[in-house]
Parts: sequence; C-alpha cells; structure tokens
Amino acid sequence: MKVLAALGEMTAPIFWTFHYGCSINYGKHRVNSVTFSQGYATIKTMSISPGNPISASGPVNGSSSGVISPEETLDITAALADPTRYGIYRAIVDAAGVALTVSEVAEQFSLHPNVARMHLQKLVDVGLVHADTRKSQGGGRPARIYSLSDRVASLQFPPRDYQLLASLALQIVDTIAEAEPEVLERVGVEMGREEGRRALRRDGLDPRHHTFGEMLDSFRSATASLGLFPRIDRDPDGTVRFEIRNCVFRELSARYPGLVCKLHTAVVRGLLEEYFSQFDLEAGPAIFAGDSTCLFTVHIPSAAEG
Repeated sequence: MKVLAALGEMTAPIFWTFHYGCSINYGKHRVNSVTFSQGYATIKTMSISPGNPISASGPVNGSSSGVISPEETLDITAALADPTRYGIYRAIVDAAGVALTVSEVAEQFSLHPNVARMHLQKLVDVGLVHADTRKSQGGGRPARIYSLSDRVASLQFPPRDYQLLASLALQIVDTIAEAEPEVLERVGVEMGREEGRRALRRDGLDPRHHTFGEMLDSFRSATASLGLFPRIDRDPDGTVRFEIRNCVFRELSARYPGLVCKLHTAVVRGLLEEYFSQFDLEAGPAIFAGDSTCLFTVHIPSAAEG
C-alpha cells in the first residue's frame, strides 16, 4: 500500500494509528495496524491533531510538545509508503517483542542485506522501530537487532483526541466502579459477546453444529481482527493457551491497570462465552506489568473431544 499515493483518494475522517494504537473499530476498513474510516468529503490537505501525544514514553524524534509536527507526519507516511518497508514494519509488529536481525529480514523479504538494513534504518529514523545490538554466539561482531519501539504515532485527519476522551471516561468509570464493582465485568462481557456474535455471523458458524476446531479458528480470526495479534496453542487435555501479543489499550492500561485490564479480561470472557458453552479462564502475566504478552489459559472440556 502506498500511503502517500492513496492519501488524496481517501475520504475523511481518516485515522492512522501505528503500533499499539489499534482499538476495537466498528464499520471501518483495517490495513494491519493502520486504520482508516470512510464516508465523508474527500480530503485534500493534512491537518495535525493539536495536543495529541504520540505515546506515554515521549514523542517521535524528540518533539518537546508531544504533538506530531507536519515534518514528522511526512516522515512517517513517507517511511511506510514503500510496500516493502511497510511489510518489514508489519513483520516486526507480528514478532511481538522478539527482535529480528538484518539477515532474518533479508531472507524473509528476499532482499540483499544492505537493502534490508536501509529499510530498517528508515523505520528507526522515524521512531517506529528500536535498534540494538546482540552478542554473537561465535564471539564475533555483535549483531544488529530490531524490535518495535515503545512509541505510538497517531495521525488523524481531521483532528480528533479520543485518547483524552478515553482518559476522562476512565476517571468517571473509576468513580462508578467504586460504588458498583460489577459494572466493569458486566459491560466488558457484553461487549465481548457482541463481538463474538458478529464474528460467528460473519463466518457462518453455530457452536451447536460446528466442530471445536472450526470454533477455535473463528475465535483466532475474531481476536486478530481486534488487533490483538493472538497466538493460540491447544493442548491434548483441553487446555488452550491464548496469548495477546499486542495490547490495544497499552498506554491506558499502564495508567489504569485495575480498570483497563479487568475490562479487557471481561471482553475476552464475553467473546469466549459466545464460542464455548463451558470453560474456565485464568489470566496470567500482563503487558502493563512489563511482560511481552498477556497470557490467558482457557480450560475447555470440549477441546479434548474435538
């Protein structure tokens, strides 16, 4: 996808969110971790969202205000306009914290190592990727490795600030939850169930008549469409290990872990309820606490049978 070439043809409002900025989106087209919605007047010029911070850890390229400048906007869109470079970026996102080397990227995309290195450096220059070194096993020259940076770049046309709205809403929810603790579970489960019903309709599946394997494939697709980059492993004893490799609420969960993580777990529970009639859900390590993934262990009796 050529981002710059397509810019003039898109319709406003447009939402581009890189890294962990994906959220549950309804009625929108999704291109991996870049999202945009359509349906209004054609956009011809770019405007930068005032006061829209790139991430809790700081702005790209050291902008002191935390606002993406016009120059940074052009740098980011230009960096991802190249289809190969965008593919490399997506491969780093999919690696979910596992660093990639130049040789691994070169092999995956059939590139000369020098070309792969150039693409990776472009992503580093705009702050989307972090570069480091790793000692080689043979004691030779340290290998250069690349992983997803902690920064999030959100480009929105016309200006929107849903991050601020979410923060305000969470403060209100926090107050409500003190008096009514079960509200988070109730709201989250219902949201998850609605997502589950939507996914089952899309896939033409009925839990009463389709196999466990079909249900699990649909569940994997549903969680992937929510931007969670899932990894799902199935054990013979009916245990399913479900890893979330991308927290779509990462910045907010770091500030409100008691609210956001509980709500997100409830969403997962509601989603599971639409797919499986019986299960036990256990939440394990979480991204907000410094782990690379959020791990859920799901015990499903029917998994051992199907």
